[in-house]
Amino acid sequence: MLNERKDIMERIQVVLALAKETKGTYVYEEELGEGGKPPAIRTQYIQKWVLGANPPKRIKLTIEPA
Repeated sequence: MLNERKDIMERIQVVLALAKETKGTYVYEEELGEGGKPPAIRTQYIQKWVLGANPPKRIKLTIEPA
């Protein structure tokens, strides 16, 4: 997402819901695209060792310039 100047990225926050798990990962999918737009992230795979045995049902992912 770009701001009014069209050259500086704004922070993006999306909510992802736990969709399934594979042998070594939890798979999260974006719940809704912002304002009717297509999903910004769609799917995110997170290693099981990061979240442990009881992963959260929903997570918030933030993307911003580093």
